[in-house]
This record gives sequence, structure tokens and C-alpha cells, in this order.
Amino acid sequence: MPSEARNQRLVDNICYVFNDMSRTEDNCRNGVAMVLNTKGFIDGRNHNEESISLFAKAIQGKLVPTKVRLILVVGATKRFDNSWKQMKELLSPEYVKRFQFISEDKLRDYLMDGYEQFLPNELKGGFRDCMEMAEDYSDLKMYEERSQED
Repeated sequence: MPSEARNQRLVDNICYVFNDMSRTEDNCRNGVAMVLNTKGFIDGRNHNEESISLFAKAIQGKLVPTKVRLILVVGATKRFDNSWKQMKELLSPEYVKRFQFISEDKLRDYLMDGYEQFLPNELKGGFRDCMEMAEDYSDLKMYEERSQED
């Protein structure tokens, strides 16, 4: 898949999930948090200016009306620095403050008790397979859509 299409698909998926996370009045009022796992991230190979720009628009509510209150960037290394510098230029100062750079061990300081059951196994303490999580989410959405049609 060409880079442009891959970038757009990634952002489309993020926007879909953001929209889904903003279905309740509480979510709309209080906003949502996002965990961004940077393990294995390599500037330039994983993301380019276009994908960074699209991501910045999405988290600021310019693509979907979701309030992203907190972005936990987990395990960022020097490899992430260039992308972060580019992203900061595209974010308002208010949104830059919403980014917290933390180690995996600090997730417990930000998330509710029992959060581990929702984490992918790529993160410390998580036990869910990423592909399985995505499939479960897709299955749930398809079930909900079918139920609404009936």
C-alpha cells in the first residue's frame, strides 16, 4: 500500500475510534485519553510529515469532534525526537501540554484500576494480543450495527 494511502487509513482508523469513544455524554464532556506506544518507532520509516500532520489534526478535533484530554507517550526514545519536534509545531500550546512522556511503569499513575486487562501484550503488564483486540473491536461494531438495523 502506498505511503499516502497507509497514512490516510491510519488516521481514518484513529478518527473512527475517537468517534466511537465520544458516544456518551460523559465522554463528550470529559474527553478521552490515548496511549501511544512508541516501542519500535523509527523516524521517517514509521511516520512522515503527512502522517504527522494528519495525526495532529485528529487529536486536536479538526477531523472529528473528539476531545483528547491526555496523550500518554510510552517508551519514547531518541528515535521519536524528530517526529515530536515536527508535531509540536503543528499543535497549539494547549495541546502540547496534553502530552505526557512516560515509561510503561508509570501507566498505573494515569489509568484506572484494572487497566492492564485492556492493554496489548506489547506493553508491560498487558496480556491482550493486538490483532485479537482489533478483531474483537471490529466484531463488536459489526454486531452493534446489525442490532440497530433489526
